Amino acid sequence: MSPTSRAGRSNSSTLQRLREIDPGYWTLRASLLVVVFFLVLLGWWLGESRGGYRLGEPSPRTYIAILETRYVDDENTERLRQIAAQKIVSVMTRDTHAERRIRDSLEQLSRWNALESLSPSLRGLLSSMTQEKRTRMLHLARELGLSLLETRDWDKDVQTKLWDRIIRLPISRPDQNTVFQILVEIFQEPAKVDDEATEKLKRETAAKVEPVVRTVYPGDVIVSRGEVVTPQKFRLLEAQGYPKGNLPYRSLAFILLSVFVWSFWPTVYAACREIQVSQRDLVYIFCLLSIGWAIQVLSALFKADTLAFLPLTGWLYLTLPTPLAFHVSLGGAVIGALLSYSGSIAQLILWALSGIAASITGYLVFRGSNTRLDLWKQQCLTGLSAAVAASSVRWWLGLPLAGHVTGVYLLSVLGWATFTVALLPMLDTMFDILSPLRLMDLSHPSNPLLKRLQMEAPGTYHHTLMVGTLCEAAADVLGLDSLLVKAGAYFHDIGKLKRPQFFAENQMPGENLHDDLKPSMSALVILSHVKDGLDLARRYNLPTRIRQFIAEHHGTTCLTYFYRKSKARGEDLPREQFSYPGPKPSSRETALVMLADSVEAAVRAAGGTIRGLPELRETVEGVLESKMLDGQLELVDFTLKDLTLIKESFIQTLRSIYHKRDITGTRPIFEGEQEGSEPDEISGSD
Repeated sequence: MSPTSRAGRSNSSTLQRLREIDPGYWTLRASLLVVVFFLVLLGWWLGESRGGYRLGEPSPRTYIAILETRYVDDENTERLRQIAAQKIVSVMTRDTHAERRIRDSLEQLSRWNALESLSPSLRGLLSSMTQEKRTRMLHLARELGLSLLETRDWDKDVQTKLWDRIIRLPISRPDQNTVFQILVEIFQEPAKVDDEATEKLKRETAAKVEPVVRTVYPGDVIVSRGEVVTPQKFRLLEAQGYPKGNLPYRSLAFILLSVFVWSFWPTVYAACREIQVSQRDLVYIFCLLSIGWAIQVLSALFKADTLAFLPLTGWLYLTLPTPLAFHVSLGGAVIGALLSYSGSIAQLILWALSGIAASITGYLVFRGSNTRLDLWKQQCLTGLSAAVAASSVRWWLGLPLAGHVTGVYLLSVLGWATFTVALLPMLDTMFDILSPLRLMDLSHPSNPLLKRLQMEAPGTYHHTLMVGTLCEAAADVLGLDSLLVKAGAYFHDIGKLKRPQFFAENQMPGENLHDDLKPSMSALVILSHVKDGLDLARRYNLPTRIRQFIAEHHGTTCLTYFYRKSKARGEDLPREQFSYPGPKPSSRETALVMLADSVEAAVRAAGGTIRGLPELRETVEGVLESKMLDGQLELVDFTLKDLTLIKESFIQTLRSIYHKRDITGTRPIFEGEQEGSEPDEISGSD
């Protein structure tokens, strides 16, 4: 998996598959959604469904506060408001037409139908009296009532004022009581209880009572085991981040939608940046995301803030092109935080921001790894940045930041770094991925194929080392993966192990087995080293990416010397029989190995003909020009600036290698030019 380009194309095969709705790609996306669905269900089933709390039910366990939280004590607030409302007995409203009504009733007492305005009990009492006595009672009541109306504040404490006047009348006490009853009935209280106004005043009084705000501190008991979870306790447990017992349907839908939308981004980004992403690469990315998210979900189930996103970040940066790894890691960290979410917004922010910090740091530090220790250090640096970010977020949100939290972070960084590096070989083997660790193992001299090359074809082995040196320096200048290029250079000629004696670098001076062979047979032997190399690569389980260097390092170059020699002998054979089968280099890395291979062979074949920098420069320029004119670089987006950088890098490296040579200035002839001196083709070199 590496950056590549194709001239005249604006979209990669990945974008084309998106346009055509490639079934395989959509299957992968559906599989990822299924994995996410089951991860959410797994987290709920193992955690919330068994130990979660439910509103109105007894608590399954004692819940302790883990965050300092301010909340409104609804129960006490309501109690205080009820007490305030109970202090309001009633609201009295005044009858504004009371005086007119009373005066009319008093005047009615002097009429013939006076009894009709009184209550039945009074009518019965007065009817039992004689006419004279009844008239006198009504007259006394009328006069006494009218006199009271003339006074100020007559409507206040009416009954007391009436009785004070009645007891002065020169009549018996029973008659006084009769007059009093008549007047009390007429002088009804001008103010009465207004139930609607009373309820309104009670509500307003209760609303003026300030809410009771309380604070729970870490370690306080929120609800004890067996205690019924009230609405207030329920909200407080939610704020603390404790999982509920109900399946989070809304969270599940939101996460699935987020994953579905985000899953387009890595492939679209790779297409726009012309990063080659195969179907196997997509399977690897989706499997890696599934593994990383599963680790985060399991960590959240154990309430362990252990920076569980670090393995995913490390694996992505160690096995994918850095720009693509950054985008996948960034989105993966945020979605992983959503998957681990259990109700606490603070915890969600903590995990998301620390994961983003790890992604950004990884983009900066995962470069130029040459040893296992380097990989481990880079992973530790990424983890430390995440730990610092997590600690900062904890301080910002007011979460606990005790010494044991910092200790857990440091142990997590060391543990995850070791785990990430240790698991890399398994991922490399399972998904045919080239991590720096695998590239270092492949490039080590103890590799079985390289050991065979040392023993059976020492000249070829020396040639591959020289090509690797040239490629590594140029790759650093171009910003390519130097480990990948060097490994490809080391294995590009392993096919020569089958017939090493037919290649010039493995022959003694004056020895040339091709002198006794027909040109077509010599060409067949030389051309077959590509096929033989691919057979060996499959037998030794070399990664697919390394096999591309073997297949493409000659492109479709023609062995011009043997082709012309065949023509001179009168053989009418097609040019294709003397050309490598290809394909042409399809990536910048394989093209760089082709150029370095040809340059090293040309300089070596020149022997003593190069004695200074001008001749060396002319030789290198000749090789690059011949490959361009032959169309071998047409699938690669090398610019003129890139080719200039490659040329200058080759010259600088060759000057360092051959600085002691004292050679003449005759320029060798390259494939495709006029026949002159072609010692590499005559003897079978590259």
